[in-house]
This record gives sequence, structure tokens and C-alpha cells, in this order.
Amino acid sequence: TTEIYTLSLHDALPIWLLTFKALGLITGLAALIFGVLWMGTVPCVGSDAGGNDDDCNFGGTTKLNDAIYTAFEVIVSGGYNSDIQTVPLRIVFLANLFFGLVIFGIFVGFISDAVTGFMESLSEGKTKVTAKDFTLILGWNESTPRLVCQLAFLRRAWIQQNETFMRQYGLQAKVPPSTPVAKSPIVILCDQYEKAEMDDLLKSTMAERGINPKRTMVGRDVICRVGDPTNVHDLVRVGAHNATSVVLMMQVKDAFEVAESEGQVQNGGTMSGLLALRYVLTSADPATIQPALRVTVQMSEPSEYAEAAMFVSPRTSLPCVQLCDLSTLQIGRASCRERV
Repeated sequence: TTEIYTLSLHDALPIWLLTFKALGLITGLAALIFGVLWMGTVPCVGSDAGGNDDDCNFGGTTKLNDAIYTAFEVIVSGGYNSDIQTVPLRIVFLANLFFGLVIFGIFVGFISDAVTGFMESLSEGKTKVTAKDFTLILGWNESTPRLVCQLAFLRRAWIQQNETFMRQYGLQAKVPPSTPVAKSPIVILCDQYEKAEMDDLLKSTMAERGINPKRTMVGRDVICRVGDPTNVHDLVRVGAHNATSVVLMMQVKDAFEVAESEGQVQNGGTMSGLLALRYVLTSADPATIQPALRVTVQMSEPSEYAEAAMFVSPRTSLPCVQLCDLSTLQIGRASCRERV
């Protein structure tokens, strides 16, 4: 029992290092103040001892206490007030200057922390999405960058049609997009990667496909946010009720649910995301739901209960969910390869 409370050299070393560090900071600050005051007072003391008052005649005096007061006041406020001559008034005056600097420093620290926290929240990808009529991608798999590139190609074709001089300056009516996703920004909600990682993956993929960032730029036209697609609060944060098209690509969560349930639960992550999305859309004001709302659900395996999670558009009361079985597509690709 006594060995537990015995401090070894390994335990005491961090304490000594912190002590020396604190003493070093305090000593350095004291040395700085002493050095500046010494530079301001030594010439006056030497002038006073040598009898040459004209070399250090400041405010009509060359005394040591006047020199210290002058040096400290110039350091703190950048000026000198010769109207205060008594020592008590000088102490009160300098104390007010010092505490004023402390209060100002505290306010500057609060502002710096607020700005730093805001910038960190931007880089973390946890801010709200204020856009409307956008395409929302929930989750991330190997086909997500390719989907973003295909949407960028649609966007490029629509922009090129309207890049003529007549249409840019309103002299001719612009060509409407062939599909709402052609002009809509893209929002991705994923919890597998950080925002910087998603941005880098999308930028590299789009650069390989020759997509001009002037037409489709990551951060402006493609917005990445970090969050759980099965969480209702994260869906509200990215404005899922304002989306025109929604794609669920949650095969990673499906694989995790299969491993956790030992193969008993198929498409668990996809169904959780679809149910959370249904709750958000049905709880929102129907007037805010886009009339052309479409929800595409990618499933890893066939599901008998997937249709039970489907819903109609709260605004038009028409079916808006389309199920896409990826296993069927893989079987079709395999059969085509065998024929070849």
C-alpha cells in the first residue's frame, strides 16, 4: 500500500519541468520589464550624477522616480502626462492603465477564441446548410465520387448552354435544365471521413475527369458536412427537408450492421437512414418540401421489409422513393462478363 503513494523520480520529473517552465516565463517577463525600465532610467541617473541636466531633462525633472514613472507610462500608454506629480496619484494612474490593458486583453482573448472556434467549426464541417433545392447524398461508398462527377457533367452541359453573350446578359432567355439536379448544388453528409478528407477526394477525382472548378467547385457547389445520416438532428442541420433529390449510399453502415448482428440484419444502416429521413420530411411544413422530391435508396441486399419504410411526398402525396438493389446489378454485370 505504501508503494502506491511513493513518488519516484519519473513522477517528480514532470513537476520539476513545469516548475522550471513557470519560473522561466516569470523570470523572462520580469527581465523584460526591468530591462525596459533600466533603459529609460539609467541615462537620467547618469545625467543626474554627472550634473548634465539638459541631456535627460524630461518634464522639468531628472529624478529617478520621475524617470521610472515616465518609462513605465510610455511603455503602457505610448505617451507621457506631466500634470500628475505626486506619487500616490501616479500609482493610481498607472494602476488604472495596467488594469485597463488587462481588461482589454481579456476582451481580445474572448474575441480570438470566438473567431477561432468559428473557423474550426467551418473546417470540421459541422455548420448548418442554408441552401435550397439541392441534391443530398447520405453516406459514402466507392461510387460517391463518380456520382458527383456525373452530376458535375450535367451541370457543365447546362452551364455551357447558357454561357453565350446573349444569355449571360439577359438579352435571350436561358435554357432551362433538363433535370433539377443539373443546376442544384450537391450536399454530402457522411461520418466516415473528415471534411478535409472528403474535399481532397472529390477534388482529385474531379480533376482526373477534367471538370473545371469554375463551373463546379468543391466548397461552393459541392458542400461536405460531417454527421450521422441516421441521426435526425444531423439531417435537420443539413436541411434535408429543403432537398430536391436524395440519394442514400450507406453500404458501409449496412456491412457494419451485418457484422454486429452476425448476418441477421440486412440493409440495417440504409433502413435506419430512410426512416430518419421519412421522419424529417413528414414532420416538416409541407410547403417547404420540394414538389419534385425524389429519394433513391441503394440497398446492398434484397429486402422484404424495405417497402414498409417507403413514403409519399408530404406535398404532392405521390410516391417519391425508389429502391435500387445493387446485388441485382452486380449479378447482371457478372452474367454479361461470362457471356463475353
